[in-house]
Amino acid sequence: MENVLQHCLPLVRFFGLSSEDFFQKVRPYKKLLKNQLYEELLESYLNPNSEPNDNILLPRYRNIDGIVNSKIVNLNIASLISRWMDKINIKSKYIYTRELYLPYEFKLLLRGCKDGFTPKKFHKLCDNIPHTVIFIK
Repeated sequence: MENVLQHCLPLVRFFGLSSEDFFQKVRPYKKLLKNQLYEELLESYLNPNSEPNDNILLPRYRNIDGIVNSKIVNLNIASLISRWMDKINIKSKYIYTRELYLPYEFKLLLRGCKDGFTPKKFHKLCDNIPHTVIFIK
């Protein structure tokens, strides 16, 4: 089984798993992983200041239709911004990739390619709307 899985394991995004998922779904198969990979993964879960190695793929950006309707903001970014707004201390700079924090509704007010990029249009659609966060790319 180890020989068959060795070609697939580098494609698994272990870093995107929660600590509970890692404990329940990866740890039982420890013997199938190379020792160095397992140790790097374990360190990433136990040490909030550890930086992922090049061997550990970061999770893809999550985008669930209807939650964030944007081409430049995804769920990971919305989660990170929500933590900043609530002044939640982030012990690990990669925590936003594992655990989403979405207490706010993000509503797209203006899409430049559809509505235009003029200041007049921006002010027409965005002025007098409280609690507004602006993302510009």
